[in-house]
Amino acid sequence: LGLFGIIRFYGPQTSIREFVAMRRTSWVFYPIAILLGLSATFAADALLTAILHRFPMPGDDSLSSAFTGISRPKQVLITLEVVFAGPLIEEVVFRGAIFGPLKKTYPRHLVIIVTTVLFALVHIVWQRFLPLMLLAVILAMLYEDTGNLLAPIAVHCVFNAANFVALYMQQN
Repeated sequence: LGLFGIIRFYGPQTSIREFVAMRRTSWVFYPIAILLGLSATFAADALLTAILHRFPMPGDDSLSSAFTGISRPKQVLITLEVVFAGPLIEEVVFRGAIFGPLKKTYPRHLVIIVTTVLFALVHIVWQRFLPLMLLAVILAMLYEDTGNLLAPIAVHCVFNAANFVALYMQQN
């Protein structure tokens, strides 16, 4: 509903597909997106490790402890939600609904900064702020350079999937 309201306000004559830049892209991009998503994961994880070394989170990581205490079917549902639904929704909101209209009025660098900070802020845990800003800058620049929302969605999915693979490996 929020996206619909934003579209009606900023682009009343624009289709939802056009407004959020759901354009086709070359098949070659998808292997590149996997590599870019993995690279972003390694860089963000290294940054997070350095931050946590200096500023550890109090108590257990909430996702890790909550994830290990539930049944396998629930783990699969949460994984699908975080790996696919989360990136889709976040990219439609941050790169499509927020970035798109802002770039029509403001300079590219300012729009990238604003959407990057907003993206990192909504993820709450302050220790993850800089690693998520790194990811958000990559996603924003990718969206801006390709003009396609599928590109950052793919990278974001790979980023989240890599983190869930690590979570699964910790359990076993």
